Amino acid sequence: MVESFGIFVVCGMRCGFSESTDVQFGLPWNEKSGRKKRLLSRFGTTARDVFFWRNLVLIISACLLSGCTWRTRQADYLLGPVRYRFSEPSTEKAAVFQSVHFPVLIEGGSQWGVSIGGIQRLALSSARFDSVDPAADVHATPRGWLIHPQPRRWQWSWIYLRAPLRGRPEFIRRSMVGVQGGAGGEERAISLGYSSVTMMRPRLEALYHFDFDSRRPLDAVLVANPVERTEETQEQPFTKRKIP
Repeated sequence: MVESFGIFVVCGMRCGFSESTDVQFGLPWNEKSGRKKRLLSRFGTTARDVFFWRNLVLIISACLLSGCTWRTRQADYLLGPVRYRFSEPSTEKAAVFQSVHFPVLIEGGSQWGVSIGGIQRLALSSARFDSVDPAADVHATPRGWLIHPQPRRWQWSWIYLRAPLRGRPEFIRRSMVGVQGGAGGEERAISLGYSSVTMMRPRLEALYHFDFDSRRPLDAVLVANPVERTEETQEQPFTKRKIP
């Protein structure tokens, strides 16, 4: 009698544990749940295994959709999915690079931060006749894995992209929808919702000619010359045209 009662108690505890497990994973004890349990047992899995693999897939998907960016004076290095476009290489206009990231972006280098949502960044480097950075290549174009860069066209990079710069960008515009926090040379802020910042970081003792239209950012003109070489800037054709 005692042994039978003990076995009955153990069986009852096991049954109770199974029912609570079903409730925990959202599978109520009914005929449909019974079919699910028989199907899981046929493949040698349990509801706990399904829960584990489901969350593992979500974590891996989030990692694959996340982007990382390392910003330097010579180039921006981007890992992960990014939509981008750039202007044609020219010594008379600005070097323009525009990128859109979502849903997660982690930044490092000259700008540190984490953004969750959608972030758009527009960077302009000046066309200088005395390049401050001797290593800068005026005619360089973005390079990466499995990409075919074409100027002025929106395109995707899914793995790796290197966006060359002539130097530190003098004009930067950042727009963000979501949650972000960051600190660096471009922005020091924590925001929720929509935020936008536009900044101009001119070099010392230089004369600039800047022509920018937000509707046509790739046609921007940004030229800088040292103060002692002012006549070279004034003699350029674009300084003599009338801007409406």
